[in-house]
Formats: sequence, C-alpha cells, structure tokens
Amino acid sequence: MIERLSRRIGFMVAIQCVVLALSWPGAAHACDRPIRFEAIEIPNRDEPALRGGVWHPAAMPGDTRLPLVVISHGGGGSYDGHEDTATALACAGFVVAAVSHAGDTYQDESRVLELWRRPEQLSRLITFMLADWPMHDRIDAARIGAFGFSNGGFTSLVAVGGVPALAPTQAYFDAYPQHDLC
Repeated sequence: MIERLSRRIGFMVAIQCVVLALSWPGAAHACDRPIRFEAIEIPNRDEPALRGGVWHPAAMPGDTRLPLVVISHGGGGSYDGHEDTATALACAGFVVAAVSHAGDTYQDESRVLELWRRPEQLSRLITFMLADWPMHDRIDAARIGAFGFSNGGFTSLVAVGGVPALAPTQAYFDAYPQHDLC
C-alpha cells in the first residue's frame, strides 16, 4: 500500500488544497448531501485492533467510485480529532477514513515516540478500506490521498515516500537531554 501511496503525491497535494479551501474562514460549510459515519476496527497483526472512523456520502450510486482520503491525527489525538475536516471532505464527495494510532492517543501515549509505527498503521487502514470495508468497491483505488497534522503530518509524508532527515535534531538532543522527546 505504501508503494501505491508514494505514486500519489500529486493527488495528496490536491487533497490538501481542497482541505484548505473547505476550512478557510468564511468558507461555506452547508452540505447539500447527507453524510454517513461509521466506526470501524482494523486488524493490527498480533496487537489489538485499531479503532477508526469512516465518513462518506450517504448516497453512493452503484457505478460511482469515489476518491479516498485517509487522516492521521497528531500525537495524543484520536481518529475523530479532525471530524470537521472529514465531514467537509465527505460532503464534497470523498470517502474519508481515519485511524487512532495505537500507543499515541489521548487514552494511551505509551508509544508516542515510536513514529515508525504510524505509517504502517495508516497502510493497514488503506488496506482495510480497499479490501474489507463493506463498500470497498465504491473506492477509486487510483485516487488515494493522505492528510495529517503534527505527528499525523509526519505519518502522511512518510506514507507517500518521504524520508525524514533526523540527523540535524541530534544537536538539540545533545543540548537538552532532559527533554521528553530526547
């Protein structure tokens, strides 16, 4: 799945532009179509299932394939932390899925610094949406975008092929070893 995402960087940028336009102060938020929400559980290997949510237009004609946007929350958040953005995107005709990253939620921050786990969890969400979600046949697998904020931004960028350059942070860690991020 990550390989597929890495080929979709342009689509991700387009999604971010749509998100910006929909969230800009003064933007119209009236939705002319009913939106559905459903809670989901995503298999997570030998760990407990990941919790998530899906927002989508309630009426999806049989031959319509909609683009998918996956959302990754910031550290200490949850899948519903960007509910307003997810609703606006679903209102605009997207299927939107978000995941609560295990060990990095408001309920459990035990693995918040294990950032490498997050892109894999986002990939599991995409796999679930394309194969196991009851309406997976309504998703256009060629149009998948990612949205994230803070740790979720990191997650989205790595998921589409970004390679973090963490070496420059070593000077900060050396200067402030007592900081919780070090």
